[in-house]
Amino acid sequence: RATLVAAMAIALVVLGSSWTLVHMAYYRRQDLPVGLGLKDRHATLLRRSALYAASHWANQHLPKDARVLLVLVHGGYFLERDYVFAFPGKQFVVHWQAMEGPDSLRSRLRELGITHVLIGDWQKDKLLAIEKGALELLEPILAETGREIFHDREHEDTGGAVIWELRQ
Repeated sequence: RATLVAAMAIALVVLGSSWTLVHMAYYRRQDLPVGLGLKDRHATLLRRSALYAASHWANQHLPKDARVLLVLVHGGYFLERDYVFAFPGKQFVVHWQAMEGPDSLRSRLRELGITHVLIGDWQKDKLLAIEKGALELLEPILAETGREIFHDREHEDTGGAVIWELRQ
C-alpha cells in the first residue's frame, strides 16, 4: 500500500510538472526563444517592458549619484542607480496618506535626497484612490521644479513610463 501511495505521489508530481511546463510553453511561447538564448534578451525586454526601457535609458543617461523615486513601479530590478521604492500603499518610506500637501512631500523628497522621479506603468483611469492621491501630491512638484527627461511612448498602451529630473 505504501508503494502504491508513493507511486501515485510521484506520478502526480511528474504529471503536474509536465502540465506546468506545457502550460508555460503555450502561454509564454513568445518568451521561450529568449529563455533558450535564441533571441536577444535586451531587444525583447526593450520591446515588451516600459520599466525596462526607462531603466535602460536611466542607466545610460542619469548621473551615477542620482537617487530615483520609483512611483507606480513595483521595483528597480533593472535600475543601476540608487532608488527609493515609493509605491503608494506598499511601502513606508514615503507616507503618501500622511502628507498634508505638496510642501510636505517636497520636504520628504529633499530629506531622502531624491534627484529624479520615475513614474511607471500608469494609466490614470485605472488607478486606485491612494495612487491617484500620490500623483496629485507629486504633480505640482513636478510642474514647479521638474523637467521631463524621458517619456516612453512605445508602451503607452500599458501606461508607459516617465522620468523627471528635479531641480533643487
